[in-house]
Amino acid sequence: MARFRFALDSLLKLRERREEAARQELADNQRKALQAQAQVDALDEERAAVAGSVSRPGSPPPVRALQTGYARYHLLGERRIQAHEELQAAAQAHEQSREAAVTAQRELKTIQRLHDEALRRHLEYTRRREDQELDETASVRAARKGIESRP
Repeated sequence: MARFRFALDSLLKLRERREEAARQELADNQRKALQAQAQVDALDEERAAVAGSVSRPGSPPPVRALQTGYARYHLLGERRIQAHEELQAAAQAHEQSREAAVTAQRELKTIQRLHDEALRRHLEYTRRREDQELDETASVRAARKGIESRP
């Protein structure tokens, strides 16, 4: 059987590496987006806890405690705004890397289809060639028997 050689093999390998890199980047950006979301959620919880401690029912807290609580609440609000901006940037990077991964996967599939089609054609050609060789061998044998069986 003749050896199969795909003319676009180097391109196929390049597309495979690009697709793998795009998937890795997508995973990294997804992890960053999840971490940013966790940071925003943690700041929201901490802010709610501070708000709850400042506005407890019952006896009013000392003025110094109120000032510290409100300052902490304000600081957490600023941090949350920053964390939310980071979350939006991470989500945008995640979306861009998702689109890049989809494009890379589509390009890889195109080259893989070309490879599969070339392999199918090669196998079909090889099968026909082998069948032809077998037919020729059988014809030669039949001709020899015909010649040998003549008186």
